[in-house]
Amino acid sequence: MKQVFKAAAVMVAMTLGSQAIAAPSTYSCEITSKASRGGFIPSEMYIVIEPDATTADLYFSNDRPGTHKPFTAKAVKISDQKYRLKLTLDVPTSSDGTIKTAYTVRFDQGRQTFTISATVHGYDNRESGNGRCKPV
Repeated sequence: MKQVFKAAAVMVAMTLGSQAIAAPSTYSCEITSKASRGGFIPSEMYIVIEPDATTADLYFSNDRPGTHKPFTAKAVKISDQKYRLKLTLDVPTSSDGTIKTAYTVRFDQGRQTFTISATVHGYDNRESGNGRCKPV
């Protein structure tokens, strides 16, 4: 399943890159440390930053926050190579419901590091993680 996830992310990045003059930047990110009890933080993800830096696609590796499809996040360029990515998802629960969860990713393209946090609405929970990325 991990190879399928990686192959899909690389194919999307190549497709997007062939359609635009300035190709998006794609990074494979692995979470090396996390404070997550509810499973809302993925163990790995891909970040695809569009050239205009107003949106980014996130691919989560585990099925809880996503199902291996891209999620489009609002991107804000904080400085020359630093971005804040935000999105809100309706995360499926084990009881056939959903929980609204807000994700924030702070990505430092120069250092190739990131932090991710998930705020679960209505439960006063906040989970977080951090790690390193490498260009794909």
